[in-house]
Amino acid sequence: MSDFQSLLAAGRDFNDYAQDGLVQEIEATHLYQQKLSAEQLPFAVQQMLASIKGRYSLLVAAEMWCPDCQRNVTAMNLLCQMQPRIEMKIISKARAERGLKDLLGVERIAIPCVAVLDAQHQPIGQFIERPQRVIDGDAATHEAYKRGELLLDTINDLLHIIMPADR
Repeated sequence: MSDFQSLLAAGRDFNDYAQDGLVQEIEATHLYQQKLSAEQLPFAVQQMLASIKGRYSLLVAAEMWCPDCQRNVTAMNLLCQMQPRIEMKIISKARAERGLKDLLGVERIAIPCVAVLDAQHQPIGQFIERPQRVIDGDAATHEAYKRGELLLDTINDLLHIIMPADR
């Protein structure tokens, strides 16, 4: 069993993760679920999701207290709901510091930290903390992100990791 497999086996599903927080953290997750639903996904994204042939795993280091996790892990959950060939397992930041950090070759675990794995549990990419548009963005982009208006960017970033590997 690879180290990624061990971490996946230790992970929790989204429903367990999302119930393990303070009331305001759980409410924030519900708010982001309302802001981005399956019906709101653009047709092009729905087509990309439907065209995925392989199996993939998202190994996510996250904590419910973290606003970035509340936003992005909620968006990742919708991705997995829309495409059952993608599974998500969530581990704690502490567990990631002990195991995932070295596997990904990163100096520290900024959450959410996502290892995107193929069917053989080999890494094909990673998503760390925020969508690329937010990382590269200006103050207005950051404010839109904080309001939960860029949740689709998280899904797009992950699809841009998966789609080239799916061919």
